[in-house]
Amino acid sequence: MSSWKDAKRFLQFIRECFMSTNPEPCETRLRQYAEPVETRTNLFLYKMFLYPVKSCGAMEVKEWNIGSRGFLFDREWMIVNENGVALTQKRTTNLCCIKPNINLKENTLILNAKGKTPMTVPLECDVLSSSQSLCQSRVCMHRVQGIDCGQEVSDWLTDVLGQRCRLIKKNNQYKRLTKLNGEAVEVSFANESQFLLLNKASLDHLLECIQQRDHIIGVKKDDIDCQMDLNNLIGRFRANFVFASQEAFQEDNWKEVYINDLKFNVVGPCTRCQMVCVDQETGARGKEPLQILSKLRGKRMSFGVYLHLASQELNGKLSTSDSVRVVHNEIDESS
Repeated sequence: MSSWKDAKRFLQFIRECFMSTNPEPCETRLRQYAEPVETRTNLFLYKMFLYPVKSCGAMEVKEWNIGSRGFLFDREWMIVNENGVALTQKRTTNLCCIKPNINLKENTLILNAKGKTPMTVPLECDVLSSSQSLCQSRVCMHRVQGIDCGQEVSDWLTDVLGQRCRLIKKNNQYKRLTKLNGEAVEVSFANESQFLLLNKASLDHLLECIQQRDHIIGVKKDDIDCQMDLNNLIGRFRANFVFASQEAFQEDNWKEVYINDLKFNVVGPCTRCQMVCVDQETGARGKEPLQILSKLRGKRMSFGVYLHLASQELNGKLSTSDSVRVVHNEIDESS
């Protein structure tokens, strides 16, 4: 009797040889007969990141604390223009050139930019009596409330970005909820979810396709994009976790993830936009990896999966040395 792995291989054969779009409906119909199966073998946590300031540079960590909204201080700050509109890399690509760092000993957020003196901001700020300290903005059409971090950091950001802007921190007295796959959780200034997970095997496969794309019909070669390496590609997809597994796109079928016994629910795929085409070191925008991604994954261009923390323990610490395991869906061969 054929196994779930045999069925997946057959679907992959059909996809690569006969189809130009992603056959998600076929796989979805097969999964209705799936049963959860736990996997431990050859799976480990490769990298971890947080993004203290929304749409700015990543901060790679070896260990970090979990909070009620995700990683502690992940996307707790956001840069807005003079009209209070949030700035993102979709329009302001040089945001990635601002490299935030959290100093827990000094209790500070440090903003770094090439050629500029670092700017230091306290991690905690209280709502002042002045009503001007509170700011209203929006994230993914949801109204959010933040606390203005002051004129000094505003002047620094204005100088770096070349437009008038301010830094705001999430007001902890205001809760923002997001709902994916019927599951509502509290989030910071993140768009969709508490965490985003990538699979290194999927990244390796995508990178190989980018480097060989002159053999793929309908894709033009771009010498700049072809210089992309694995770390550059990882940076573009802005994940919190990068897992290493043996099979590309295996994460599509994951149901639950455990890191150091903390349970995370997989709540859906991450659909990609042109932000992944921004080189996170230079701010330059190209055509890849979005062009190849559309060939591999179809119109939705999903890459990576969203996670919500399911464990009741909200103050655990995670490390890249922690053990990991996943629960995935598998066809019941006895049925």
